[in-house]
Amino acid sequence: MKWLRNVVVDLAATLVILAWVAQGWAWAGWAVWVYTPLMLVLKGTALRLGSLLGRASRGDVPAWFYHFSYAVNVALLVYGAQTARAPSGGSGWTLAAMWAAIWALSVWAARRTRSAPKQST
Repeated sequence: MKWLRNVVVDLAATLVILAWVAQGWAWAGWAVWVYTPLMLVLKGTALRLGSLLGRASRGDVPAWFYHFSYAVNVALLVYGAQTARAPSGGSGWTLAAMWAAIWALSVWAARRTRSAPKQST
């Protein structure tokens, strides 16, 4: 369970999304709107910089955690978009699509690192 300290930011992001969808807090909406595009750009950049991807990998975190976390984020944002609980109008769908893209990029990156030959140092 040592890996839990490596996922604090991911857990915090999910809790902020939950707060925004459930309570409609404006500060949480701003945080989600700043963090989500930043995370998407960082995931895309890390994928393009494939040689650095292995070094930045948090290999001690189980893959299921990221799948679960990203699925929960997408589900919360879809729920918020459907019920209009979060004060975002139609933008909840945009955020849900961004989190789905983050999830897809993570799956792609994991497959690339698994298929990459191991380098000995």
